[in-house]
Amino acid sequence: MFVFLLLSSRYLELSTRRNSITTVSRMEKSMPEVASRLSDDGSVNHVDVLEIGVGDRVLVSPGEIIPADGVIVNGATTIDESILTGESSPVFKKSGDAVVAGSINIENGIRVRVNRTAQNTALSRIVHLTDSAQSAKPKVARIADKIAGKFVLGVLLLTLFACGYWWFRDSSILLPVVISTLVVACPCALSLATPTAFVATMNLLTKRGIIPIRGEFLEDITNVTHIVFDKTGTLTKGALSLNHICTAPNWNKAQVTQIATALNLTSKHPFADAFRDLPGSNGKMASQVSHTAGGGIAGTINGKQFTIGSLNFIKSTTRLSGECEALVEARKNQSVCYLANEGKIIARFEFSDQLRSDAHRVIKKLRQGGLSLLLLSGDNHSVVSNTAQSLGIDQYKSNLSPSEKQTVVKHLQHQGAKVAVVGDGLNDAPVLASADVSIAMGQGADLSKINADVVLLNNRLSDLLDITNCANRTSWVIRQNLMWAIGYNLLAIPAALAGIVPPWLAAIGMSTSSLIVSLNATRLLSHQPHHKLTNWSP
Repeated sequence: MFVFLLLSSRYLELSTRRNSITTVSRMEKSMPEVASRLSDDGSVNHVDVLEIGVGDRVLVSPGEIIPADGVIVNGATTIDESILTGESSPVFKKSGDAVVAGSINIENGIRVRVNRTAQNTALSRIVHLTDSAQSAKPKVARIADKIAGKFVLGVLLLTLFACGYWWFRDSSILLPVVISTLVVACPCALSLATPTAFVATMNLLTKRGIIPIRGEFLEDITNVTHIVFDKTGTLTKGALSLNHICTAPNWNKAQVTQIATALNLTSKHPFADAFRDLPGSNGKMASQVSHTAGGGIAGTINGKQFTIGSLNFIKSTTRLSGECEALVEARKNQSVCYLANEGKIIARFEFSDQLRSDAHRVIKKLRQGGLSLLLLSGDNHSVVSNTAQSLGIDQYKSNLSPSEKQTVVKHLQHQGAKVAVVGDGLNDAPVLASADVSIAMGQGADLSKINADVVLLNNRLSDLLDITNCANRTSWVIRQNLMWAIGYNLLAIPAALAGIVPPWLAAIGMSTSSLIVSLNATRLLSHQPHHKLTNWSP
């Protein structure tokens, strides 16, 4: 019975860890070994996927796995990205859309231009980050290990005391008492209580396309009092559409659009995507381009210096004349950027964006959980105000630079707040780095550059509720495990010292204690959150 119970507890613990490892291994094994590379003459060569380089074109037939991150240059199809996002529904992709390694082409053959090699794909980065997060021990687990070490020393000292006591009292039961005391003590329950629960939860999140980068975020997020949201790409879809252009005299819409597109070709801001999607773009890039995070872009086109970005950025980099005042005022509830040349604003571009479909529900649930919510954005006041009011966010600030967002977060922290920041990872690196917990939307930027604790690959705000529910549930399971482990040892060890517990019962008790802790932790693997959040803390 002792062997059975002990091995059962070890089996449950290893099963939990193996499930987590399997998730990562499945990602690694999803990469193909051979790719069909297209030559300049149109012929197809089957080569090792490691030989594929940036700029190569590969043919991906229906049913094949995409061998590297890239962009579709010919064809349209549906792609299964569940290996990355956990989302089972296929995604339609057409020419110009990005595809990621490890996803499966379902319907039609496509040609893909590679922009990352197999070693640097988003999938390989996810595997590395997930493995690192799961191998790291959370703070409470390290504390439990220290307690377990001191616990063992304490049990040995108590056993020596029992030897002396029973030697003089009744030496006939000395050996049974010593054996029972050493066997009944269960430090492994203390050491298993935390890491098994954490590994189970991170495995569950990874399967749902929520990638933990820092394992300790599950502990930290249960203490959060404030959540700071970015607007564009976070609360909104980030798919901006250009709906109005106002130009200065002697400039027409076609001219300013081509200039803006040339400046934005290397940018990853949603504004840049809106320009690139416009018909008639000639694909030429400006020279001597410089980017200012949260501000704008400066560059040279045909020997002339142009600047595009926010009004504050334009004013800080250009000495404006009074002739451009008519172009400054934009219509309400429109995101705006300006184009300047030779000290004059020559164009105003107005964009519209849509709230994410789950934004209202998520904000409502978080408010019901007792959290303070803030909206910090670099967008103009009317847009930010309208977004905040429509979502029911009382605190908001507009026209902020990345450093100003960081200052707001640090001010909250100095007042004792624990702050989580949710951003798109583009201009939010400083504020994400300053947060107690940082959460990035997967669409924001290259995963290798995201300075976040967790990445939402599905770009669903509702995943934020999954995270908080899983973190709260994990915290509660850990408390249950620790209370059981401590309570068991406080009762069992004195009983063994008193000679009440025979050795056979001590063996059963010790192995059963480990079994209970492991069973309790494995419940997390089957947890199905329903996006209900009544209280942030359990």
